[in-house]
Amino acid sequence: MRPFERKSSVPVIGSAAKAVKGALPGRGKGLKAALLDKDKAVKAGLAAGGVTALTAASAAISSIRRRQEEASDDS
Repeated sequence: MRPFERKSSVPVIGSAAKAVKGALPGRGKGLKAALLDKDKAVKAGLAAGGVTALTAASAAISSIRRRQEEASDDS
């Protein structure tokens, strides 16, 4: 008697694909229905771009402050 009966890789992949397919929104309505509409996608992109820009600006300001502190410590 074997303590563990493992599946080969093919049945494992098949069962994982079935689980993902069942979890998708809009199942049975086609791929287009499952995707976001254009307005929501644009708003999400703008929000993500704004967050990225703020993060980059914050990093730039921190870098400038560090350089100024190093320059004042050297003199």
